[in-house]
Amino acid sequence: MCIRDRLSTLPLIQPQNIKTVHFICHSHQDVGWVKTIDEYYTQEVKNVYNRVFAAMKQDSKRKFVAVEMAFVSRYWYEANESLKQDILNFIQNGQLEILNGGWVMNDEAAAYYEDIVDQMTIGHRFSKETFNYVPKAGWQIDPFGHSNSQALLYSQMGMDSWFIERMDYEDFETRKRNKALDIVMKSQEKTKFPMFTHLNIYKYGMDPARLLVDRIRKGFDD
Repeated sequence: MCIRDRLSTLPLIQPQNIKTVHFICHSHQDVGWVKTIDEYYTQEVKNVYNRVFAAMKQDSKRKFVAVEMAFVSRYWYEANESLKQDILNFIQNGQLEILNGGWVMNDEAAAYYEDIVDQMTIGHRFSKETFNYVPKAGWQIDPFGHSNSQALLYSQMGMDSWFIERMDYEDFETRKRNKALDIVMKSQEKTKFPMFTHLNIYKYGMDPARLLVDRIRKGFDD
């Protein structure tokens, strides 16, 4: 059953129950994992970009978030001049936003300080030189755990917010229950580099149809 059919079976929402829900249309893919970088790009990432950019050109209200510059740069270098101009227009009018902006979405446990800085530098340099765009928000939704050192680095890179996901399930449920998914991450008790941090509640792989239907039926109570 398609989303439209599933929504048609729901009762009307009363005005007092209307909530603001933010959907972030984004794409994340590892720069090499169970497939090679080339396989991920040719079989998945390139197809996503092709379809998304075509849809954005049809409707200026459509927005998208790009993250890994390893894939964005390859797509850019393969694009013809017309497509490159479309991408530049998307960035200038706010349809396309770059989050994180590193070459990859780095691990936070095993990666060494210099490696994180180097890969972020490469990605940000490409974004700045190509699009005149410097990312202002961190988007670390897939690393297996998070560190205050990453928050410190992002703050020193000029970012003003950081979005994360993976967390111990008991800690997550406690924060969700106590409405404490927004925190200020600090590298130490008294730091001049605090980072506003938000823990995404529904994970990056949530099926949008199931999310919307389930949440409406529950009345957004939890």
